[in-house]
Amino acid sequence: MNPRFCLFGDTVNTSSRMESNSEKNRIHMSDTAAALLMEQAPGAQITNRGVNPIKGKGDMNTYWLDGFEENDGLSTQIIPDVAQEASLAQ
Repeated sequence: MNPRFCLFGDTVNTSSRMESNSEKNRIHMSDTAAALLMEQAPGAQITNRGVNPIKGKGDMNTYWLDGFEENDGLSTQIIPDVAQEASLAQ
């Protein structure tokens, strides 16, 4: 059984803008999403992307999700390895 979700209004607009203003294979978050993630997953490694003009939203402070720090102190990177991606494309 697959869960189904219906999102309406500002949530859909914001997520669409985050996707369209992102980079390939990157997770781009709003200020609110970053704050919630840090509250719920303190090991999340995020980078402040700064203030960006987002169509229909105005200037927004946005963030990249870079990975997660595991409880044992090891880090899990989620940023794709560009060299590996290029070699797979050949």
